[in-house]
Amino acid sequence: MNSFTRYLLGLFLLTHCANQKQVQVTSPSVRTNEVRGVWITNIDSDVMFSKEATAKAIDYLADNGFNVVFPVVWNDGYTLFPSKTMETYFGSAFKIDTLFRKQGRDPLDELIVEAHRRGLEVIPWFEFGFSSSINQKGGHMLKKYPHWSALDAKGGMLTKNGFEWMNAFDPEVQQFITELVMEVPKQYDVDGVQGDDRLPSLPAEGGYEPKTRQAYEAATGRPVPELYSDSLFMRWKADQLSAYGKQLYQTVKAFDPSLMVSYSPIIYPWGYDHYLQDWPAWVKGGFVDLLIPQSYRYDIQQYKATTDEIVKYARQAGVDNTTLAIGILTKSGPRYNGPSYVKQALAHNRAVGSAGEVFFFYEGMNQNNAYLADSLHASYYAQPATLPYRKGSVRRKPAAIVDESKATYTGTWTPKTTEQAFKGSYQEGSGSVKYTFVSEEGARYEVFIHIPYGLNLTEAPKTAITFGNHTDGFFRNDTISTKLEGWVRIGEVTTAVQDWVYVQLSSASSFPADGVMFLKKLNKPQN
Repeated sequence: MNSFTRYLLGLFLLTHCANQKQVQVTSPSVRTNEVRGVWITNIDSDVMFSKEATAKAIDYLADNGFNVVFPVVWNDGYTLFPSKTMETYFGSAFKIDTLFRKQGRDPLDELIVEAHRRGLEVIPWFEFGFSSSINQKGGHMLKKYPHWSALDAKGGMLTKNGFEWMNAFDPEVQQFITELVMEVPKQYDVDGVQGDDRLPSLPAEGGYEPKTRQAYEAATGRPVPELYSDSLFMRWKADQLSAYGKQLYQTVKAFDPSLMVSYSPIIYPWGYDHYLQDWPAWVKGGFVDLLIPQSYRYDIQQYKATTDEIVKYARQAGVDNTTLAIGILTKSGPRYNGPSYVKQALAHNRAVGSAGEVFFFYEGMNQNNAYLADSLHASYYAQPATLPYRKGSVRRKPAAIVDESKATYTGTWTPKTTEQAFKGSYQEGSGSVKYTFVSEEGARYEVFIHIPYGLNLTEAPKTAITFGNHTDGFFRNDTISTKLEGWVRIGEVTTAVQDWVYVQLSSASSFPADGVMFLKKLNKPQN
């Protein structure tokens, strides 16, 4: 059995539970204030493996009514962004996933730019949580820090469904995960962070490390029982994970209160019994902004029964109408839930009063000639929707883009047509081109130029950003070793209302003129 097959098996086992009696529901309604989200993975998906694929995927989701994406950033002991934390703990070879290091890319940065360009929020997803690896005996993480290993009752490395685990009760491990999570909002202009069935989580069979034994005995006056499922021991372990979840929530909010903290746990109580996830306690404690329990089923009646149980426990915990969305499985390996299933699931979600849904995962939207997302756009997602947590406000407005048709030129230019250009056309020539942007508000903007895909440029034009008649002082004239394509960041400006901002590109050599983008920034990363 290969790693991906084991991954799918683990996903199924994580979410398996018995059918339950259904809640009686009323007829569904269509809403314009709801969560419409998609998880984006680097497993069984090509979305993150090129800038062009990322841009096409985001356009596809935005065109079909989605409003938030959850890109994976922590998977199998590697980050999908250049991580100073990973470099500090493990060395430069582990700063980012190996493939992206070879490509010289930052897929998270590229995805954020594309999503914010279209007005979608971005909540990076720390998929592996406290798990160090899958089928690698702990991988490079536990090889370097063996004392981070979680242990079972026999003293062996804690392993479940192929996943090897770090000790989630160890303050040193918790500090590492907190640093890793916080690095994202500190380094990137994101809209939140997300944990899932492995954050905060630990297989219930764990808790037998010497440090954990000492902590339990100090707290309860009792030795750690041989039976891992002992009720007092289970409660203590689950409470430790909940306390960490609260601590992480407070750390994120202390940095930026506007960031959403989302968790996508296993269904309750199965998740408590097997992975110590007491998410009703998270709701009661007020340390989750968006809860997305994984109602992953292939039979629609099972989906409805599972969702009814989720809603029952969520209501008992006091969840409000902005907090609870439902995780829907659309694709896992060759298996696929199509439009008929998904429409029934959405009708049920609305009938039981959820705040929306998030789909696992993007490729399911694009299955069978993109039929699923098209079907949603023609029905439930026909109108734009704001996220309930934002209480009617729009956090991300689409970027302001000045295309080549609105620019002024000097020199010799020829119009070109290709689907790989922004809006399908650009100008190619030498001399200069000047773009004009009038700011509607006082704001900080990142400024980008667009280079059509596939041109294989090796040199960028000289670039100047000016306000009226004075120069902002930013110039670019780089010779680069990698392909320059898609949206290329050239600077940052801060405007007042009705400021006129000019971007001028110039070169004696031929270069493309294909639009300038002004992308509003909200967070101020602490690089």
